Amino acid sequence: MEFNDTTYKAQVIADLSNQDHFIQLIGVVQDWKNGSKFTLKDESGEISIEVPTDEPIFLILKDEMIVKVFGIVSETLESVKAEIISDYSGMDLEILKKTRKLRKQFLQD
Repeated sequence: MEFNDTTYKAQVIADLSNQDHFIQLIGVVQDWKNGSKFTLKDESGEISIEVPTDEPIFLILKDEMIVKVFGIVSETLESVKAEIISDYSGMDLEILKKTRKLRKQFLQD
């Protein structure tokens, strides 16, 4: 299967629902201990991310790193099985937050 990021719905953690399957989240890595999981925190909440050990970013992940996660959300909405994790360390999270807020307002009008 060829990767297509439009297959993955851009979301914030608090808005995840049972209708979501393939999702993309941007947030900050928390509680990474070179294992197979970490907590991802965005402006709306936190969620557990399961990291495949064959993912190249596995070698450079660290706490406080900003990442974009493409993955499959669990049925319980408590975790995401990551398929791809990208380093977004240059991302300004405040600008992202403002952009999301404006987009949400625009779509409601």
